[in-house]
Amino acid sequence: MSPKIRNLLLLFLALLMNACQRRQNDGQGKQTLIEGRVTNLQVYPRYRSMTLSVKDYGGGTSNYTADIKKDGSFKIRFTQYIAQDVTLEPMVGVLIAHPGDSIHIDIDFADIGNVKFSGDAEKTNTDLYQYINGNYVVNDNDDLKNFNIMLLKEYKIANDALYADLMRKRQEFINEHDPNDEFKDWTANYLRVNYINTVSEFTWRHFRYKRAKKIAQYNADSLQAYLPADDEIQKIVNSNVFYSESYDMAIHTQLPVAKKSATDNSKMTDLTITGIPQKAEQALSGSRFDSKSVHRAIEVMIASSGDDRIRQVRAGKFFEYLINNNLLKEFEENRPLFDSTINIPFIREPLLKNYAAVKENKEQPEIASAKTLGGLDTAAKAFIQPILQKHQGKVIYLYLWGTWCPPCVKELPKKSAMMERFKGKNVDFVFICMGETGQKWQEMIRQFHIEAADNYFTDVKLTNSVWKGLVRGGIPYSILINKKGVIVESGHMIMSDHKIFEQL
Repeated sequence: MSPKIRNLLLLFLALLMNACQRRQNDGQGKQTLIEGRVTNLQVYPRYRSMTLSVKDYGGGTSNYTADIKKDGSFKIRFTQYIAQDVTLEPMVGVLIAHPGDSIHIDIDFADIGNVKFSGDAEKTNTDLYQYINGNYVVNDNDDLKNFNIMLLKEYKIANDALYADLMRKRQEFINEHDPNDEFKDWTANYLRVNYINTVSEFTWRHFRYKRAKKIAQYNADSLQAYLPADDEIQKIVNSNVFYSESYDMAIHTQLPVAKKSATDNSKMTDLTITGIPQKAEQALSGSRFDSKSVHRAIEVMIASSGDDRIRQVRAGKFFEYLINNNLLKEFEENRPLFDSTINIPFIREPLLKNYAAVKENKEQPEIASAKTLGGLDTAAKAFIQPILQKHQGKVIYLYLWGTWCPPCVKELPKKSAMMERFKGKNVDFVFICMGETGQKWQEMIRQFHIEAADNYFTDVKLTNSVWKGLVRGGIPYSILINKKGVIVESGHMIMSDHKIFEQL
């Protein structure tokens, strides 16, 4: 295999990581109905609608909102391709739905701890509601509170202890409530996938950012020791009910596959983890991928994975990367490979939907922008609209980041330099720090000299709303808004100065 293909495989992985009881039939989508009735509406008069959130493979979340009628009834229909968890708010939270299900939910605002399910998946969702809202999934491990200064081995040990404790609590619930097999499978994956995602993501960050100068001797074999075996990933991906965070797990655990594919002898002793960010940096600064190399890299990934589903889950991430970073030319040139490779609907359809949205954003930005801003939920709209009004008539560069996100923090000096270049121009910089409480956010504003920006932070709940409405995939994420208030560019790729000058 050529070094170019090997490097491209690993470059894709680095860029992807920057973005911080029934058998699935993998068939065509079916209409799923979630309906119910809310009583004692006067207790929470601000709640006059129910919103269903469905995370999809394409890196996004589809939100379906239904007004609560005068009689308290609500009804939501959506197309579903795979049995998985979805979220209904307010008051309900996580539930399991299968394609074609008809689920009824009774909610009493005067007794919010007593949500009742009937219809399809009644037993599963009744038990799941009690489990999620009980004391069974609470993280009470004090050892993880200082994770930012922990070594990789210490962090994994602490997470091992937390995982063991949560599994013990899960078994207690099973002994008390005798749930069905579907509940057991999903909750086991729920705990395991969250553990894998947490440890895997921290592992990447540890090797690539925190200890870069001290670990030059480490290669991919060192990193793989902290990642799960590929057969475990395959088992989770093939579960009867798909846990939605398994989409992210496909990103966090691709290195063993790429490592195995990169050379004929399955070794990469010449490649250190510290070399990846530099290549990613070069790509993010504006260089373009050669479509033939992209094609070959995807073929290698397909050939190296396990069964058909996990091959498509992993290969699809390459196409997701191209779409979410506005690389439509590269996607379109590789469309025949996409069509011949990605045929499972729950993977294919969200990617095509996202592609259509990105293409519309490029070709008809006014229409796409209106859909994006108009589709924000109540909390996100109440937060974003005053910001846009404050900077009305200006070009707005909106940067979504997090203190906990190393790629985001790494970009802050560049953002500071960018603000300096556009000083005195008709450009306003707005930075939104996601999932923060304030103190660390303020420290970083001073540390990286970004005081000139209009800075905001969002707590965990508001972060979820803003993320669902504005972000495709992960952060860092930039949005460029013209003087008319229209979103003209968005994505993970660093937008060059000329894009801003075009709007002036």
